[in-house]
Amino acid sequence: MENSNARQYNALKGFGGGDGYASAFLYGVFEGLDLAECLELGSASASLLVASHGCAPNMPALGALREFIADSKKRHGDMVAMDD
Repeated sequence: MENSNARQYNALKGFGGGDGYASAFLYGVFEGLDLAECLELGSASASLLVASHGCAPNMPALGALREFIADSKKRHGDMVAMDD
């Protein structure tokens, strides 16, 4: 069972987050990352995209996602809680 540790971010628009989530999550799947990492990548991408003015031109790069995840964990703890 996975539980999301939700955060609140200022959204500038209500679109783009789903596409960003799906693309980053699937990137993780295709790269063989574990489920928690895939969920983190998807959540980070969606958060960054809805907080930007554009969509495709603002799709975050992997480095930006990793930085966002690291900063979020430092400030708030794990993004995804995995049950054993």
